[in-house]
Amino acid sequence: MSKELIKTQMKVKDNLVNVMRVGDVDYISLTDLARYKNPLTPGDVIIKWMSNKSSFDFYCLWEELSNPNFKLAESREFKKDSATQSFTMSPSDSIKANLVPTLTEKQKLYVYANEADVLNVALFGMTAKEWKDKNPTLDGNMRDYANILQLVILVNLENLNAQLIKDGLGQKDRLEKLNTIAKEQYVILHDSNSIEKIKHLDNNSKKKLLS
Repeated sequence: MSKELIKTQMKVKDNLVNVMRVGDVDYISLTDLARYKNPLTPGDVIIKWMSNKSSFDFYCLWEELSNPNFKLAESREFKKDSATQSFTMSPSDSIKANLVPTLTEKQKLYVYANEADVLNVALFGMTAKEWKDKNPTLDGNMRDYANILQLVILVNLENLNAQLIKDGLGQKDRLEKLNTIAKEQYVILHDSNSIEKIKHLDNNSKKKLLS
């Protein structure tokens, strides 16, 4: 049975904070909360919090209890480093293999009917139909619910895919290459000041609409 996805926002001290419910679980945007402290570069606030040993122990314990694929042995090595003053942990370290899904062998071998779904699978890990099947109550498509960072990467992937097609690269090879590049760009762009400024402008526009 698919989990229903519900997105909304709440106003906290004149700042809009994104809230998402997946099934019976609620998620609050840590980036939006950190933006109260540093509007332009909230990633700096998050890095400081993530680099705190107490914080690191907390989210490692949460992962052990909640994530069946959590790599316990590797986390123990990180815990040793977290006790040193030079230790830093950033959101980029935790999103490399999570926010852009790794392709399965079945996805690599499948022949997709259109190039839009090649891009969808490379970035979101599913086709448009698979997303709709998982979210039957939502209007629109998965791209309507993408964040600014995902949309920037999507535009880059579209341009790259067009060039790869001209170069004669087959769909399977293109899909794998696009997925790899999507992961790399997510890490590079996640802490980009330019992306954060765009997000800040977007939030200000939403505030004006609500006022």
